[in-house]
Amino acid sequence: MKKILILLFAILYSVGFVCLADNGVKFDKKITGVVVNSDGEPLPGATLTLIGTNTTAMANVDGEFSMQVKGTDPRISVSYVGMKPMVVTFNPADKGAIRITMEESPSQMSEVVVT
Repeated sequence: MKKILILLFAILYSVGFVCLADNGVKFDKKITGVVVNSDGEPLPGATLTLIGTNTTAMANVDGEFSMQVKGTDPRISVSYVGMKPMVVTFNPADKGAIRITMEESPSQMSEVVVT
């Protein structure tokens, strides 16, 4: 009888740890926003990728984008030619459109000569 109680306690204890392992807040929401440079000008063609997935979006001519974001750690990689790549983390409490401001890359070419 004592062995059965110990076994039952061990099983319940293990199940408790499995339930606690998935304690992240589930995020499943359509995100909309705009990608701009430090002067507030839109960055058309900026690429946004949900990290750990194949989900991507591209900013339109006005720098606007929308994408479905899912998971417990919703992070998006944002890139654009001549800008520093960045990672944006979303909060489930965020409402409305977001504004992503990218910084110029210090290794940006100042000029190109084509012959």
